[in-house]
Amino acid sequence: MPTVSTTTQRKLAAQFIGVTNATKENAQAFLKNANYNLDAAVNLGAGMTAYPSSSHMASSDTLDSDSRVMVLQLFKSCFQKRPTRASGKSLKQDDRVTEAESGDSSQHSLPSLSRSRDAGNVSTRQGTVAPASLAPIFSTKDTKSRKTKSTSKSTSKSVLGTLVRYFSSAETESNDDEALSAMFDKLRSGDDETNSIGLDSIEKYTKELGISVEDYTFFVLCEILRVESYGQITREGFIEGWKSAPEYRDSIGKALPLAERHRKYLRQCIDKITKKPRDEDYYKAVYRRAFFAGKDPEQRAVDTPVAMAFWETLFDPAIQPWQTANTDWLDAWKRYLEETWYHNGTWKRSVNKDTWNQTLEFARQTMKDGTLSFWSEDQAWPGVIDNFVAWCRENGIAPKSATDVMDVDGN
Repeated sequence: MPTVSTTTQRKLAAQFIGVTNATKENAQAFLKNANYNLDAAVNLGAGMTAYPSSSHMASSDTLDSDSRVMVLQLFKSCFQKRPTRASGKSLKQDDRVTEAESGDSSQHSLPSLSRSRDAGNVSTRQGTVAPASLAPIFSTKDTKSRKTKSTSKSTSKSVLGTLVRYFSSAETESNDDEALSAMFDKLRSGDDETNSIGLDSIEKYTKELGISVEDYTFFVLCEILRVESYGQITREGFIEGWKSAPEYRDSIGKALPLAERHRKYLRQCIDKITKKPRDEDYYKAVYRRAFFAGKDPEQRAVDTPVAMAFWETLFDPAIQPWQTANTDWLDAWKRYLEETWYHNGTWKRSVNKDTWNQTLEFARQTMKDGTLSFWSEDQAWPGVIDNFVAWCRENGIAPKSATDVMDVDGN
């Protein structure tokens, strides 16, 4: 097609912005992908929003005049509802478009839509993020196949329905983010950083939720809120964690106040590890999350006293007792660590991530086989667990292996 002059491009961008309330960057992107045909660019924008993961785009042939106006109104509202600039900040001068720039652009103009333009939106609009990529307008073949008026109207309704669902979902998600962020700010104390809440605020919050930082229910909360370090809940983890709750996806849950939604979801997650049949995978996720909740951000391991306190909590008889009919394995494990890692009032070693994770796997095996016959030196257990098995056999906690018995008899 002929090259479109810079002046014409600016005029087209101004008209696109007037119709859709999009940003300058969005206008340029849509127009470029529509070969600077204003009518096609607007429809491309509507189609991209209606079908964000599909190559099927809305074209001017798919919408009757009434539906077209509705589509553009919805498209325009999308840009208004998803601001990226902080409120109260003015737009840069070169990102504004004056009325003088939005003049006629000959064959590229869109006179049939001029009535939907609100002149006030040009200078007061809020920006939005442009799509990461723009698919081409759908093929001429697809467009020509829509020959009848009834087919056109049917497609119009489909596009409109998808747009309504998409915008409603986007607006709801945005509202959820804002509400959760506001709640997060209320939980923060004066000593907390902008995007995290510390120990005092966390303890206060757990009381509001009806749980305690001193038992396993706290680690369930840590898993929900994706805690990554000791004594810290981040804004991102708080928002994304609570949004994963079913109460943010069904109409009944959405009718509940935020705090009630959170308590309800937290109780459901606690029930996963306390009621039978227990969700073993979820318990494992909670157990592994505790490792992160026990270390500082710069640490790669958990201090042994902290790990031992956490093991007592996570192997609570109410959820996961580490014991068999004849052996209290948790007690044996703690005694072994004290004998081998604690010297002159100091812990000589800490618990790394692999040891932490493998301790749970070892505990599950011991509860199935208290003789420790499942263990083999050829397996990839951490060295501390290999040594623990030997210690148990030496102290009569577990029977000696068949090999050991044979060696003793041979002597």
